[in-house]
Amino acid sequence: MRHTATGPKKNTAPRSDGRKVNATATQAVLRAVGHKLFGQLGYEGTSLGAICSEAGVTTGALYHHFGDKKGLFAAVAEELDAGLVALTATARARWRMADDPGICVKVRLCSGQGAAPNH
Repeated sequence: MRHTATGPKKNTAPRSDGRKVNATATQAVLRAVGHKLFGQLGYEGTSLGAICSEAGVTTGALYHHFGDKKGLFAAVAEELDAGLVALTATARARWRMADDPGICVKVRLCSGQGAAPNH
């Protein structure tokens, strides 16, 4: 608060909520470490202590954001699933484009590769 001759005045400038930024960053690092360790050691071989130590957070932070190790594992699995869905959609779209002779001609001409091959 700022003080003026008439008394305290609230600062009306919008501020970002640091807690949301920190929460998002904490969740991201926990998911990244979970992805790495679950991938290397498997679910059973990965301890909460190892996850939290590598992520640089407390076990309380992991419990707060994901409930438990199973919750973190589910979040990592959902993230991987979403990535695979997006990758599949991209591959499917590229396959359709490659199968369309009209698009093939446009892509090859725009890229300077000449006319389309005979299909």
